[in-house]
Amino acid sequence: MRNASLFLILAPLLLVGCSETAKPTEASKLTYYHVDSLLDAQIQYLVSQGAQLQKTNSTDEESEEVLMKMDSMQWVSALSIFRVLDINNPSLKDAYTVRDQLKDSASNLTILHYQLKEDDDRQHLKALSFYYLNSIQNLKRIVAKTSFQSTIYNSSNLFEITFDQSQKQTVLKSYTISAAQKTMFRDSVKTVVDFEIIN
Repeated sequence: MRNASLFLILAPLLLVGCSETAKPTEASKLTYYHVDSLLDAQIQYLVSQGAQLQKTNSTDEESEEVLMKMDSMQWVSALSIFRVLDINNPSLKDAYTVRDQLKDSASNLTILHYQLKEDDDRQHLKALSFYYLNSIQNLKRIVAKTSFQSTIYNSSNLFEITFDQSQKQTVLKSYTISAAQKTMFRDSVKTVVDFEIIN
């Protein structure tokens, strides 16, 4: 059941709180943030550090915690879900409205925010925000929202990824995947999976 819950989070992705004071920028004139490059750097760093991954899977009914030793291929697999956050695809160059220099009302961080245009249904990724201190190179947090709808299945997912800085390098600290799924003839299921990097 626990593995089935996680599969429901991943399945639709495999198919495919800030103050808005800045003016929209045409996405077609910009290159989106390179999430793939960030993930590649994180995998290389985590492998070099011999990092482990602590996973806590919580549903409405139960919770399970496990500590996993990771090799390079396991890190590639574990972080592959976030490849969907890389929107540097020529077919998506005008799909998102971009806002930068947004001030986070809950912290001293600045936000670079991508919002899928309302009339665009090419992507399950609806919103993507990068929280940083002073410059985007000092990345602290990523928040992303996805949704998928069909005649028999609806889902929404929230991704939250946090980073530290170590020797002027952005280092993955933890991430959380919160999901809600509703299938025909079944009650909705809510799942939260927390991951923490253990060095």
